[in-house]
Amino acid sequence: MRILFVLPELPHPPFTGAHTRPLTLLRAAALQHEVAAVGAAPAEADLSLLREICAEVRVAPAGAARPAPRRGLAAGRRLVTPVPLVSAGRSRAVSDLVDEMVKRSSSRT
Repeated sequence: MRILFVLPELPHPPFTGAHTRPLTLLRAAALQHEVAAVGAAPAEADLSLLREICAEVRVAPAGAARPAPRRGLAAGRRLVTPVPLVSAGRSRAVSDLVDEMVKRSSSRT
């Protein structure tokens, strides 16, 4: 089975609490499935571990991933739930990468 993970921020060192849970889920899924990850990361982020785990990793620029007015709301949601949420307020950069991955996946089947 192919699984596409859409993450607000791709896990990269240093692995903080926000990165630990998605990284654990990616590792577990990759044991038995083909995993791809899409999300934002700073240009200097070391994604080598993520690229080892996943069959494909697509990266949107970190600055383009979250419009400035939503930062406060996103920080508030982290107080309510430990799971990062991806909503319609996300940028076109991440959305376009997801659309591209879905199209490629459906053309392979």
